[in-house]
Amino acid sequence: MIAEIADVESLEDLLSEPTEGVCRAVSQMEGDVLVLGAAGKMGLTLSRMLKRASARVGHPMRVIAASRFSSSGSQTLLESWGVDTRSGDLLSEPFLKSLPDMGNEYVSSG
Repeated sequence: MIAEIADVESLEDLLSEPTEGVCRAVSQMEGDVLVLGAAGKMGLTLSRMLKRASARVGHPMRVIAASRFSSSGSQTLLESWGVDTRSGDLLSEPFLKSLPDMGNEYVSSG
């Protein structure tokens, strides 16, 4: 059965629903997660999915989303989901060096 998609919020809920595989992977992760390029097409959903999976499996990991956040709306949305954010240029070496070493880094391209 396909869920009805009434609005953008419903779509985001559906897309960020963690699968069993995601939950299993998150439960086995050590450390926190850094998502680079998080304001792109996939980064918002990936960041939220990781945060939802960690809550579901009882693994209190921190998810940090790093991006330029040229639109403040995406940064505010991530923070409302409990995702920490860092705003800066990913092509800037000083910004990259300022990011914490999380142990798990993902690059969201797109």
